[in-house]
Amino acid sequence: MSWSERACRRLLVAALLAAAPAAVPRAAADDALQRQRTEAERDAAALLGQLRAEGEALARRERLVREREQTGKAAQHETERRLAELESLRVAIDERLERLAAATDERVARLADLYGRMPADRAAVILATLDPDLAARIVGRMRRSRAGAVLAALPPARAAELSRRIVRPGGEALAPPLASAARGRPGSGAASVP
Repeated sequence: MSWSERACRRLLVAALLAAAPAAVPRAAADDALQRQRTEAERDAAALLGQLRAEGEALARRERLVREREQTGKAAQHETERRLAELESLRVAIDERLERLAAATDERVARLADLYGRMPADRAAVILATLDPDLAARIVGRMRRSRAGAVLAALPPARAAELSRRIVRPGGEALAPPLASAARGRPGSGAASVP
């Protein structure tokens, strides 16, 4: 039986006792009222105990929620700190890659100038032994007439391979001067690009 049902019964009994004629002896009525008071006090104490227990449970839950919020905030702060650190590393790596690319381009330009000053047959012998990507970059940086002469001095398979590497898959040339030479001006001696 719930607390409210018990309370309703006691109130009903109390109302009946109050409305009853004096036939019930006064001592019996006082005993009944005393019993009802005692039961009501016990019920009130039990209810108070339940409310205190629920209040303590609620307070524990609130502490747990606060602790979790603090832990979440700390984790979020740490995540943001690490993301900022990663972003600064990414920027530093990008800057290094840009410097490296610029330095590599400068070296390739110097090699293109060097090989462009050599006789075409000697430059072709050296370029035939280099990595195809590097050789294509070097030939791509040469003046049009020198690039055509060097490609003409290379074995046909190597010249074709370098020509394919000089022109990107979309047909866009790596270096504009070589692209027009590689397309095959009549009499240029340049290998045609597929």
